[in-house]
Amino acid sequence: MTDPRARVWDAIESLEPAAVAMLQDLVRIPSPMGAEADVQDEVARRMRALGLEVHVFDIDPERLQAAPLFNRHARNYAGRPCVVGVLKGKGGGKSLVLNAHADTAPPGDEDRWVHPPTSAVIDDGWLYGRGSWDDKAGIVEMLTIVEAFRRAGVRLAGDLVLSCVVEDEESGNGSLACIERGFSGDAVIILDGTWPERYIVSHIGHLWIEVRLFGRGAPSSVASRGLNPVLGLGPLVEAFARFESRKNDEDGRPWGNIARPYFLNIGRIEGGDYPGSVPREVKLACHYGFLPPLGPEDARREISAVVEEACRAPSWPLESPAEVRFFGADTQAFQGRAESPLIDRLRHAVRRERKAELVESPVTGWCDLRHYESNPWRPAIPGCLYGPGGGKNAHIENEQFRVSDFVPVSKVLADVTIDWCGV
Repeated sequence: MTDPRARVWDAIESLEPAAVAMLQDLVRIPSPMGAEADVQDEVARRMRALGLEVHVFDIDPERLQAAPLFNRHARNYAGRPCVVGVLKGKGGGKSLVLNAHADTAPPGDEDRWVHPPTSAVIDDGWLYGRGSWDDKAGIVEMLTIVEAFRRAGVRLAGDLVLSCVVEDEESGNGSLACIERGFSGDAVIILDGTWPERYIVSHIGHLWIEVRLFGRGAPSSVASRGLNPVLGLGPLVEAFARFESRKNDEDGRPWGNIARPYFLNIGRIEGGDYPGSVPREVKLACHYGFLPPLGPEDARREISAVVEEACRAPSWPLESPAEVRFFGADTQAFQGRAESPLIDRLRHAVRRERKAELVESPVTGWCDLRHYESNPWRPAIPGCLYGPGGGKNAHIENEQFRVSDFVPVSKVLADVTIDWCGV
């Protein structure tokens, strides 16, 4: 009998066409935040076809209240299930969680896409579509690894847990719900956000903010009777830019390869009904990224102070101050374990398959790894982000996944799984 690793790698290579077709199928099922049910139904169907023990459940916020990192901002969880598939081991090995997420960013302006966001077109080796890289390629890789074990006749000693979650793009509560229900392990790999020779264990903190500006409505033909809240945008934009620059100057620390990691982005501006009237209100949706040891509560105080100072200035053009509300992302910065027995195995696997060295890559995004390190129900476990491979343009138009990375990344993940779980 040949080496189990070699048989699994051969199976992965033979499964590449089917895996690429599966990724195309998943990309063609839209799953923006809040509308993941259809793609999760398909994931559950494929898990059952693989013979996994499948669990489908909505997030129950009442069950998560004990977790300090639970994001408590109100949101609708109904009909947005997490899907977990368990490949039971034969016993005597360690368990491993592979985690990927089904929720995606919105598609944005479809006219700006080279290929439509649900087309799943492959162009010059890149598979286009919303969620192709972030993170449906990760879902496909973990399902394909299980199929490769089956085809190769390899049975793991420890359990392999596949967690396909929602809420990664905002709260992380999907992974937290899986852990609370007992779907954890002795280690975790989150298949999200990295290229074939990189891994992630750390990210900065994040806060989403809504700022409301108030004016006086009037018909545009007599606009002088009104007061346009748009006039408040200029002072706020300038105040935000000064604050962002000051934070980076005062702290001075880079984060990974990002020289100035603090950011305060205005991601959306809403206001008005139509051109024939002066709007009564304008809303800004903003995103603040900050370095540790600053926490979300500190960040809320900072942002509130910036807005209050702008509104107190003699040049403030509106009759009332802006209002600040916090929603959505509310994430503590996280610095995980850059070295662990799991990372050792991942490093050896990358050397074997890629003939390259694994490099840590701290990010200015966020991930769910923090929940596996800190929750009230399970002990902290080693983990990292690795996979699904190369990509471009997550969260903006023309998101794409590099198809040639599917086989090498899947081989690395299978290699680590064999070493960790045993056979």
